[in-house]
Amino acid sequence: MTRLITNHRKAWIALALALGIASAGYAAQEQMDNGCNRHTQQDGMRQHGRSPMLRGIDLSDAQQAQIKALQAQNPRPEASHMATQQSALMQLVTAPQFDKAKAESLINAQHQQMSEHMLAHLAMEQKIYALLTPAQQEQAKQNLSKMPHGPRHPD
Repeated sequence: MTRLITNHRKAWIALALALGIASAGYAAQEQMDNGCNRHTQQDGMRQHGRSPMLRGIDLSDAQQAQIKALQAQNPRPEASHMATQQSALMQLVTAPQFDKAKAESLINAQHQQMSEHMLAHLAMEQKIYALLTPAQQEQAKQNLSKMPHGPRHPD
């Protein structure tokens, strides 16, 4: 009986996390679709789509064009797809009985999509980093080390 409760608890925690991820992603995409393309930060304005790694780095026109091209190759997940996922998760919550297999399937699919998106994003960030001059790369490393979730032990 305790094992059953533990499994249900894990399923609910996973569902709650998935709902949070889906709703946060959906809200972010909705803001972008509504024209909120700039975010205010303490150290100034950052244009939508510009990596925090590039904060304070003056890019040449050629670098900016190359970065735009890389970003165009790595599109963000579509809001409609995220809304569909969120709807499916909400149907699980409001169903008369919890369907653990369906919940696990939805969560696994969401994790797979998130992993693929993160891998593509990291590959794009590395390509952007490679476009920088050595001095710009040094500034990018400093920017990354200042990020709260960035590397804790710089090289």
